[in-house]
Amino acid sequence: MWHSLLCFVLNIIIIFHCSSNLVISQDSCPGNLDNVIDIPFDKRSLQHCVHIWPAHNLILRFGKGDSGQLNWLLSYPSDTDSYVAIGLSKDGKMVGSYADVTWIDDGKEQILRYSLDGKTSDQVNPAADNPGTRYIDPKTQPTAYFAGTVPLNIASYLLLAIGRKNSFPSSADNYRLVKHQDYIVLEINYDNGKVILISSSRLRRSHGWINMIGWSLLMMIGAIVARHCKQWDPLWFYVHISIQTFAFLAGVVGILCGFVLTQRVYVTHHKNIGILILVLGCLQVISLILRPRRESSLLRKYWNYYHHNVGRILLLFAFVNSFIGLSLGGEGRKWYAGYGASAGILVVVAIILEIIMRIQSKKEATPAQKWNQELELERI
Repeated sequence: MWHSLLCFVLNIIIIFHCSSNLVISQDSCPGNLDNVIDIPFDKRSLQHCVHIWPAHNLILRFGKGDSGQLNWLLSYPSDTDSYVAIGLSKDGKMVGSYADVTWIDDGKEQILRYSLDGKTSDQVNPAADNPGTRYIDPKTQPTAYFAGTVPLNIASYLLLAIGRKNSFPSSADNYRLVKHQDYIVLEINYDNGKVILISSSRLRRSHGWINMIGWSLLMMIGAIVARHCKQWDPLWFYVHISIQTFAFLAGVVGILCGFVLTQRVYVTHHKNIGILILVLGCLQVISLILRPRRESSLLRKYWNYYHHNVGRILLLFAFVNSFIGLSLGGEGRKWYAGYGASAGILVVVAIILEIIMRIQSKKEATPAQKWNQELELERI
């Protein structure tokens, strides 16, 4: 009885403690803006409030001002250990727009405006008009706010980015902005307050996962089945076709996701290699349809040569392009290690099976060679 009562009391304490933390540490819609100061417009113009990025507790309030401009107010937890950037764009692309970047440094909320003239660090520089700095105590002010006003005709799309952990712009490095770890693109309807998600890291990671699993890992497994499981005829053929068909369809879906991403992200080599992989995959499908019968020994010989080597080239480009994609996506070591380990295991398995197959073929060929030699001696 005492044990049950003690557990009940502890649960009540935990619930109240968590609830109190949520109340004092998170903003909410519509929320109370009475304590928010230094806003260059009337707070009543912020007619819309949206949790635009729940994963990072970002909330956007926006609305039309009296002069026809867009007023916006972005809130985020003041204990965020990375920079937060908001950019406004006509076409949803970073290049050619600008972004306000904020971070907390020694109790001060630093805010810098950057001109996004390109995608490299030397093409992203602080603009002449600096929004400034204000003091924030994370202990007493758990939510940080920063606001802006822009003409409506340049703010059709909203770009949001989160920087890498504990990596902030500094005066020692001329406030150079390091590459973000995550971003989203939103399209805003200022009349009804509707926000449409255009692209995000989820789509980018789905593109990566699907392509890595489809074009390289599953294709590799299907190739191993075709190469080393022919003793189970015709089962190996149906397993091989099933795996490769599923891998091809998954790869096509992944590449379609990539085409959607290229509308928001500029890539060249990664995209071109992806198109080449798709072409090679289509050639493999065509070769399967045009596969000659076993009775046509000569045609079958050249078909096997073509089919096997196109498959090897496809796998090679798939492995290379997967690592290029991981680099472009800015993924951490876990992604590299996970994919590298999976691909490495399959390669090691393929090598071991190839060695075993060659050893067995030599053992099986030795008696036949001896028998042929004996026949030749008898003829002599």
